[in-house]
Amino acid sequence: MTVTVQEVMDAGIFPMATDEDVMWVQAGLDWLDVYTTLPISKLTLDILPPGAKLFLQQYRDLMQRHGIASEREYRGPVTELYRRQH
Repeated sequence: MTVTVQEVMDAGIFPMATDEDVMWVQAGLDWLDVYTTLPISKLTLDILPPGAKLFLQQYRDLMQRHGIASEREYRGPVTELYRRQH
């Protein structure tokens, strides 16, 4: 899914979105596509469930703050965050 700054803002994910935010949203969507049953390729940002939108916000914040040292470490906190929202 190709995402634009305007789409990110219109969906309410980041009201003051930048190109960097778009990159994080796309990375978060890739994660959701691999590790959840959400049909990401069939959805647009504006109809994502609220929990998925929150996940994308927190995904960016978590990755910017801590980065990732390994896939195992990466999947742990993010997976728990997503599970708590659903």
